[in-house]
Amino acid sequence: YTVSTTLTMTPFPTGITTGTTSATCGLSNGSLTFTTTTGVSPYTYSVNNVAATSPSTGLAQGTYTVRVRDNNGCTFSVTATVPGASAPTAINGTTVAAGCGLTNGSYNVTGVTGGVASYSFGIDGGAVSTTSLMPNLAPGTHTVQVIDVNSCSFTRTITIPGLTGPTAVTINTTLATCGSANGTATVATVTGGTPTYSYSFNNGGFTTTNNIGSLTAGNHTVVVRDANSC
Repeated sequence: YTVSTTLTMTPFPTGITTGTTSATCGLSNGSLTFTTTTGVSPYTYSVNNVAATSPSTGLAQGTYTVRVRDNNGCTFSVTATVPGASAPTAINGTTVAAGCGLTNGSYNVTGVTGGVASYSFGIDGGAVSTTSLMPNLAPGTHTVQVIDVNSCSFTRTITIPGLTGPTAVTINTTLATCGSANGTATVATVTGGTPTYSYSFNNGGFTTTNNIGSLTAGNHTVVVRDANSC
């Protein structure tokens, strides 16, 4: 006795269409979209084994497994990669000290770690530009910012040293006698500043000679200048 029958295959998911939005600046701000039209609806989805709906947001850069389950319990899965780019993570540079209480220090960016070129730079919240040299800085602490092509930013604190000049001098004198111009003045010690020192007596030119003779009685002026012209 023979019986024939026909088996019908239930439709099942055979594909998932995915789309991605990049994660930027090293953050978890990427997204993943997914849909399927095969199998029997309604469908449920998961991303990395966690129930999800499309779009799935708040994703970091990386590879994810998207799985669909149709109304018959049939499943299908694919992998999708959320692209991304890191933010800048470090700034390297060189400083030039500000001289003698002036605002003539500078900072020059010599390298940026991370992020995507090209870079723009700013300091202390000012305007940004592609120029890596930041001049006219006063002594003290400053905040340097780098911004990459994706508008990802990084800041670091730098210190511009300040040069200080002489702060005190000790002068030894001898008397001018008998109304004559025979007094002397000698700079004995200098406090502060950076040797070697030069001296100007009575508004004359600077020399390394620390004394002067042939002085009359009265007031005289001594100016001390250090190696940094302070």
